[in-house]
Amino acid sequence: MNKKHSSNIEKNDSANQYEKINSCIGEIVDLIAVMIGNEKREINPRDAILCSGNLIGLFMFLSFDFEYKKLEPGSVLLSEKANELGPKVINRLLLELKNYGIEIQDNNNSNIYESSLSYLDIMNKVQKDAIEIFSKYNFDYNQATIICISAAAFVIQNVSTNVDANEGVGIAIYGIIQGCKTVPYFYN
Repeated sequence: MNKKHSSNIEKNDSANQYEKINSCIGEIVDLIAVMIGNEKREINPRDAILCSGNLIGLFMFLSFDFEYKKLEPGSVLLSEKANELGPKVINRLLLELKNYGIEIQDNNNSNIYESSLSYLDIMNKVQKDAIEIFSKYNFDYNQATIICISAAAFVIQNVSTNVDANEGVGIAIYGIIQGCKTVPYFYN
């Protein structure tokens, strides 16, 4: 009886975790739509993709546990950790897109999107709220990175009628690189 009971608890825990993850993804996507869009939730789809990539990079950066609090937000902080984890994160994004039925032909898009929003502009709009969302669900920075990958894939898939998926991945990759190598704001 204990084994059966234990199995049911594991199934319930697994289902609850799945629900938490999906709810969290939804809140991150909504955060992007509300904070990057205008009052009518109209957004520039490329800015939404860039923001989703920046959030992936932000949580990668935070997971590295650097002593960055005395550094100026916006400063570049190069690291081997970012160089090692970056390709894995990008491959995970490509896999998530494949699950949506989106095959990326090349992810070496040479056209860099020039947003009117800087990295710090984007972080000013979403960083604090994103951290609060992940805190609410008790997710750590590594888990937040993975959840942001799912949110980015969702955003790219949902704007694929306006932005070619190959271009979208290029924008997301740029955002990831920018986010994982740029000092964010510090919040207590």
